[in-house]
Amino acid sequence: MKLNLIVRRTAPLVAVLAASAALAACGSSSDDDSTTSASSGGGGSDLTIAMATGSASDAFYQKVREGAQEEADRLGVTLDYQASNEFTAQDMIPVVDSLLTKRPDALAIAPADPRAMTSTIRRFADADIPIVTFDSSVTDPPFDIVTQISSNNKLGGRLAADLLAREIDGRGQVATISTDTSNIVQYDRARGFNEEMAARYPDVEIVARELVGADFPRAQTTAQTLMTKYSDLAGYFTTCSFCTEYAAQGLQGLHKQDSVAQIGYEAGPKEIDLLRSGVLRAVVAQNPAEQGRLAVRYAVMAARGETSGIPRTVAMDPVAITADDVDSKQEFYYATKDSK
Repeated sequence: MKLNLIVRRTAPLVAVLAASAALAACGSSSDDDSTTSASSGGGGSDLTIAMATGSASDAFYQKVREGAQEEADRLGVTLDYQASNEFTAQDMIPVVDSLLTKRPDALAIAPADPRAMTSTIRRFADADIPIVTFDSSVTDPPFDIVTQISSNNKLGGRLAADLLAREIDGRGQVATISTDTSNIVQYDRARGFNEEMAARYPDVEIVARELVGADFPRAQTTAQTLMTKYSDLAGYFTTCSFCTEYAAQGLQGLHKQDSVAQIGYEAGPKEIDLLRSGVLRAVVAQNPAEQGRLAVRYAVMAARGETSGIPRTVAMDPVAITADDVDSKQEFYYATKDSK
């Protein structure tokens, strides 16, 4: 059974992308996480925008940084980008605290944990520093957030379900491998997947919903355990880049990439290589560069007191990349200019 996959784009996103198409690609990303200064465009401003992400090695955030620097260059502001080594609140909190000591004009942040980082981010609000979140946000924040920018993660999960159902002809046993239920991004992706399967594919049975927390290498043994425990396992969905990469190693280790379909999330260089080699059947991709551009753009507007033109939320639709169209969708790869 072949499914027609139509990825819809909302009108606000079309407008955003059309506006961003005119940006000059003059930013660059370096190998370290030091402050990057912008001195051109926008008439020259003394504003400094702090940006914080988790996991400096994540291709998604490297692409976010590239887009953010492009926008900072265009607007003539300074971007102070810092990333923790690991995607945990424990690693990210000291990084964010160090940014606060510099008294930036605004903060753009992708919180590693929507609850554990609340008090840390609140200190910026207490200091009257505008806050923009992207990729993820804070759960029930007791302070004002200028805007929340993210992908439509629930839609991404539904799209993954459609992709997997297509690969297994709409029937069979499947599973999910995710991080934990406290991460709203990962939770929404898994929830969208589960709901879509239940609603549209009655002959597909979800036999396991596995969680590996921040111990991403566990995804490798988890995938192998699933394939051993469920001899009729037809496929599984991994909800983040590291889960995808490690689970794919488990799939390759058992030489089952031809009989078990894996659908992953993100389009970093490793995911694209796995897709091209046939280990992954498809991935769901975001637009991290545009998230970075919007985060800086709205942070600058907030720092200038121009909040009336800022939407409270921005939800960007994800894109499916399959083995059939991987070459034609290079615009959605997370490869930065330095890595090309």
